[in-house]
Amino acid sequence: MEKVNLKIEDFEDKKAQSGKRYTRFKTDQGWMSVFEKDLIEKLKDLEGQYVSVGVAVDKEKGFKNIRALYGVTEEKIEEQTKEPVKKPQGSFGQVTMYTSYCKDVYIALEEGQQNIEIKQASTNLMKEAIKLVKQAREAFE
Repeated sequence: MEKVNLKIEDFEDKKAQSGKRYTRFKTDQGWMSVFEKDLIEKLKDLEGQYVSVGVAVDKEKGFKNIRALYGVTEEKIEEQTKEPVKKPQGSFGQVTMYTSYCKDVYIALEEGQQNIEIKQASTNLMKEAIKLVKQAREAFE
């Protein structure tokens, strides 16, 4: 859940296909839904004002749900710019990246092995994963 400052511009009460009631709030950052009754009432009273809220985002389904009200703000506070994530110096970042790749390849290999009667030992699978990642790294260099 991320903390966001937004303006409540309008709202509309809705009913889900399941029969559950909720309210959609039109904000300066788009429509957002709220399912908790007490939170709905508080936000309705704050129509036209800037508020600080907790928003849960489901990117796959495209939903933004307000889950918490932290308070009223005087005006919209510009989003604080987040410090960019610094990449580790030297080869540590590459080691981490390749370790992650190896893990992913290992899991895929292990899942593929479940259909074969004679399984390779885990160490052999890891060796194969490392070999494949090295091959991929060399191809992209």
